Amino acid sequence: MMTEPIGNALSARELSEILTDKERTLHLIRAVAKRVARLDAESTRNAELDSAVNWVTYEITHSGGESNINQVFAYAESPIERAFLNSFLFKMSIEDALGV
Repeated sequence: MMTEPIGNALSARELSEILTDKERTLHLIRAVAKRVARLDAESTRNAELDSAVNWVTYEITHSGGESNINQVFAYAESPIERAFLNSFLFKMSIEDALGV
């Protein structure tokens, strides 16, 4: 099943270029964490929900995402290896934080 690209969706090549650059990859996982947690720099006006959102964001970025991405850039030997591992880590970090 193929999906249609959304708006200004990146090409596979553009995404690969991001996933092989450490700073761009870290920036991307932080942005994804905020989107997944629906944290757009404003409060939900519910302290319990804000706490949960902050926890999910932290789990995606710090506990799993950022530390694992740092390991990829420390040990992966080729750009294709970095792109593959980072794309896999994105999926796993998000699913793990959401418990799916």
